[in-house]
Amino acid sequence: MKSKIFIFAYIFTVSISTYSYGQNSLSQQTFGQKVETYFVINKTTLIQIDSLNTDFIKPKWIKKMEFLKDEQYKTIYGNTGGKLLVYPKKRFKNTIKNELNKRILVDSLIQEIYRDTIRFEEKDLVFTQIGRRNINSYSMLYVVNGAYLYMLDIVSPDKVFEFATEFLDINRIESISILPKEKASVLGGVRAQNGIVLIVLKKNLKFNPLVAGFNFIGSGGGDNFSKRNDNELMLRE
Repeated sequence: MKSKIFIFAYIFTVSISTYSYGQNSLSQQTFGQKVETYFVINKTTLIQIDSLNTDFIKPKWIKKMEFLKDEQYKTIYGNTGGKLLVYPKKRFKNTIKNELNKRILVDSLIQEIYRDTIRFEEKDLVFTQIGRRNINSYSMLYVVNGAYLYMLDIVSPDKVFEFATEFLDINRIESISILPKEKASVLGGVRAQNGIVLIVLKKNLKFNPLVAGFNFIGSGGGDNFSKRNDNELMLRE
């Protein structure tokens, strides 16, 4: 029994190690088998955590762990491959679920905006009555702390990386959510035609909004698209 607990503990320790952004997946080999790690929220909800930073999870939050070999998993879930199932204690389920979902969302957004940088063409930028925009718009409108607005399809890739470093660090985010196109366009107009990402940073966190071409407007916030550069022509639509 002690050896079984040790094996589970070892696999779980490997599974919840910290991984840097940009690492797509963790391929674990345990006794010659590929092991995938899941948190079991309920009978129908399993969250795969192999590629996520799970350093926030405390061992005391875990009720039990169960390792399913290939045939066991195939019988129960209709697939193959060794699986490590991690069952959190009931009182910690929502905390873990919410934090894991937040990390999944942040991870997917980082991959998306980095992938989109190959679409950036400076010739696609125009300045109109509503400010600078991309005629082949692909960015969602990012709203940080309700006051700092960013479009990421009007700035070069290095500026996008600046934004991601400042605002998509999971350890700095209190909450993050996406408003779909239908709801977003009502609130944000043409700027939000691809959706809105709402980011709330942790309380009292010091941050630098002056990334991705941001400019202050008055004293209550600003954006990275309203200010016209010197010698930049305005296109009237």
